[in-house]
Amino acid sequence: MSKINLPLLAILFLALTVRLIGIQSRPIWYDEAFAILFAGKGLSAMLYGTLATTGAGSADIHPLGYYTFLWLWMNLLGDSVVTARLFSILSSLISLFLVYKIALALFNKDTATASAAIFAILPFQIHYAQEIRMYAMLSLWLLLATLSFLRARSGNGRWWILFSIASALAQYTHNLAAVYLIPLALTPILQRDWKTLRSLIAAGLVSIILYLPWLIHLPSQFSKVSASYWVERPGVEKIFTLFLFYLPHLPLTGVMLVVGLLAAVLVISLAAFQTYLAKKNDLAGASWGHGRLISPSLRLPCYGSPPSLYRSTSSAPCSHPMPYSASGWLGHSRRPALRTLFDFLRRD
Repeated sequence: MSKINLPLLAILFLALTVRLIGIQSRPIWYDEAFAILFAGKGLSAMLYGTLATTGAGSADIHPLGYYTFLWLWMNLLGDSVVTARLFSILSSLISLFLVYKIALALFNKDTATASAAIFAILPFQIHYAQEIRMYAMLSLWLLLATLSFLRARSGNGRWWILFSIASALAQYTHNLAAVYLIPLALTPILQRDWKTLRSLIAAGLVSIILYLPWLIHLPSQFSKVSASYWVERPGVEKIFTLFLFYLPHLPLTGVMLVVGLLAAVLVISLAAFQTYLAKKNDLAGASWGHGRLISPSLRLPCYGSPPSLYRSTSSAPCSHPMPYSASGWLGHSRRPALRTLFDFLRRD
């Protein structure tokens, strides 16, 4: 019988506790109210409201993956605000477990434990774990796809099946899941792992076939977005403010805004440098996680025309390497204070 992982259980309990704080008193905003009302209509009404060509727009421009799962959840447990938020919290807790497993596959148990602890208390993750939107579930599917990729690359070919399913479910949850999946798919090319690349292409084709029923509607969906979406076109400053979402994710103003931005950039930069030093014989491997962190900003030059293609909320899945990077930096640091912090995060 395997030993119970007490540190991970404690971290999961901590994550649950901080995510439950304020879920009843936190104000509900328009998109959350819409999610509850829209999911409550049922699958047929949601399909019509999303894909109908009549009128200038549609009820929603997102795929129906999240709304379908929320509809099933509410049919089982009720349609209150708290119940709907519990669905996102559950998704976030599963994501935490996947973060642990991914860090364990990439590094070691100590780093995995520290990564899970950091993920548990990041304000960015706590905020979207409470929100009645699709971002927590999107993170879950993309993390599952990442773990499946790592396991399949290690030699267990059956994980490619789960990779295909998780990737398709991520696309059914949010159209911008591809922003994460495409850099992930480039990993074998960067590492010149042609055997993995062949398997990945096959798994990717299966994923596309599974996604095809919705894929054929993407052109019309994007045309509706371009015609009527309210988000302003992003500027270059989003490259910098992106880091604020990853670390403090607080309404900072004045001097504290500068302090928060500098702290976020410092932590991520030092983590990237430390990871490079730890894996300097494998540059592609060292840059793998950090590529996930900056991938949202890569949409700026490529997709600057439709402003809806850059949203801080859709960057949530790309923030997950932040715990790996930070804990890896702490674990390899020679500074006594940083080592003490790392030992505290991982101790039994």
